[in-house]
Amino acid sequence: MIEFGNDEIGMPHYIGHRKRVKERFVAAGAEHLSGYELLEVMLFSAIPSKAVKPLAKKLLDHFDITDLINLDKERLLSIKGTNENLYINFALIRELINRVLKQKIINKNIILLGVL
Repeated sequence: MIEFGNDEIGMPHYIGHRKRVKERFVAAGAEHLSGYELLEVMLFSAIPSKAVKPLAKKLLDHFDITDLINLDKERLLSIKGTNENLYINFALIRELINRVLKQKIINKNIILLGVL
């Protein structure tokens, strides 16, 4: 294989893409990834054997993240490239967010009641 600097001829740029994105997620933290890269990480588990970067970008071109995780099953599955695993992931994220927010409200009310 011929090498020019760090580039290798003959190796497609997308080989190892999932691994590189996951490594950046772990090493740098989620806040250092773009929106589509964060969505990609989630899509890796929902769609394990296909390139998901184009889908992540397409979804974010049409929906903001709030609308995306709130899509109903029928609407989400009508989008080419999506599947039931993706719907389950979005539903799970939505429920986790709801529970976190609910707990914050409960905790805030407890603190306020303690002050009165």
